[in-house]
Amino acid sequence: MCVDCRWWQIEPQAIATHQTTGACREPDMSVVLLRVTGNSGCGKFASGAPSRSEGASGKPPAPPPNF
Repeated sequence: MCVDCRWWQIEPQAIATHQTTGACREPDMSVVLLRVTGNSGCGKFASGAPSRSEGASGKPPAPPPNF
């Protein structure tokens, strides 16, 4: 699940829960600006803490740096 994935990016002050929204920053998926919750999941899961960035929960999420 995204809540435990290193590719999940959430707002700097957000608490990582299953209802928290953020952006998928997995390299192949980040080009589509995919907004997901902590309860989401996919076949690209990589265990780790989520990263944090302003705009990660936007509709659509803010693009990653160097987009």
